[in-house]
Amino acid sequence: MTSTCTKVFLRRRPYAGGKVSLYLDYYPAIRNPNTNKMTRRETLGIVVFAEPTNEMQRRFNQEMEEKAEAI
Repeated sequence: MTSTCTKVFLRRRPYAGGKVSLYLDYYPAIRNPNTNKMTRRETLGIVVFAEPTNEMQRRFNQEMEEKAEAI
């Protein structure tokens, strides 16, 4: 059996109300241990501002992206 290295990318998807949802994209697909099915994406449940208008929104986006990178 050969072992493969999975690459993980942090991606963005447009969300309602001018916001962006963050999710993880795996390549090649990984097996979900709970369902035993192959999956390529995992939503993080993190929503950030698409176009931050003030310093507070920019800081929030930066903190959430750092949190997503840590995951």
